[in-house]
Amino acid sequence: MGMVHKKRDFVYVDDVVRATILAMEKGKPGEAYNVGTGVPVSFNEVFKVISDELNYKGEPKYVPMPYKSYQMFTQADTKKAEKELGFKASYNLKEGVRDIIITL
Repeated sequence: MGMVHKKRDFVYVDDVVRATILAMEKGKPGEAYNVGTGVPVSFNEVFKVISDELNYKGEPKYVPMPYKSYQMFTQADTKKAEKELGFKASYNLKEGVRDIIITL
């Protein structure tokens, strides 16, 4: 089995709230909708975005994975939410980080 890269589909909280409201208004009872950007991002990329936005010049600290059943890769399939709810994420990673920093 090949190397699995640790990537996650990070979605900004404002997008999650909007998706939840859309699901209440337009969603079908009992249905599940995947909410995300559909774009997997590595933790190194997250560190770089946050470092750049905060003008941090340090290096990341790597620690051993403490979980045996850690899911190494997530990527939301948002086609159903887009089709049935009209949901598409408004924020990318950099925009979400900037919004959080502004509100601090």
